[in-house]
Amino acid sequence: LQPGRVVTLIPSNDPEDKVWGVAYELPEDQVDQIKDRLDEREKRYQTNLNVPFYPKQISSNKSSVLVHVYVAPTIGPLFLGETDAVAMAEQIKSARGPSGDNLDYLAKLFEFMRDEVGSDAEEDTHLTMLFRLCFP
Repeated sequence: LQPGRVVTLIPSNDPEDKVWGVAYELPEDQVDQIKDRLDEREKRYQTNLNVPFYPKQISSNKSSVLVHVYVAPTIGPLFLGETDAVAMAEQIKSARGPSGDNLDYLAKLFEFMRDEVGSDAEEDTHLTMLFRLCFP
């Protein structure tokens, strides 16, 4: 196994920064159990926060809901940090972790952004570049 790159939330002081993703509503009777499992899986993260999430499709009169997120430290053995896109693509092509191939992860992430977020978000040029380097 050679762990690869994954999307990681890191601290930011820019109030204009955005993260696109999916939020899951948990069954009330399973919240504690699921949160305990997530806390164990994400234990390397220094911070976890409740932040507003703005659903693409609003099913109630709320404009946002609070979601729980984990924010990674920017130092330590699991944080690979910045590198040039070509080196990052080479790492992604050869990486495989406990959850599978890093190439599959990149493809699914790219497809999610294209299919689910689509024109609602500014194009993620970094993600697009990595995808094109890995899948020419």
